Amino acid sequence: MFTLNDVVDIALKIEQNGEETYRKASTQVADREMADMLVWLADQEKAHYEWFLDFRRSSSPVEIDEDLESMGRNILQSAVGDQKFSLEEVD
Repeated sequence: MFTLNDVVDIALKIEQNGEETYRKASTQVADREMADMLVWLADQEKAHYEWFLDFRRSSSPVEIDEDLESMGRNILQSAVGDQKFSLEEVD
């Protein structure tokens, strides 16, 4: 069972990974319009990250089992890790 904090942690990691991916991609394309769009997408991911941080700060604290929270965090880190959006299968 995942806690609200676990779900927010997943969302934060996804947004962080997306921002990094878009910023990196923006430096690797020759088309200026495409690069600008990728930077815009990265900025959107950053804004989403900030939204989730604010959501976490404003959420009511809930009583949690520290052992379960630690286990959930480890499972999520293993599942999400440093994964990024990928188009490898499409290529």
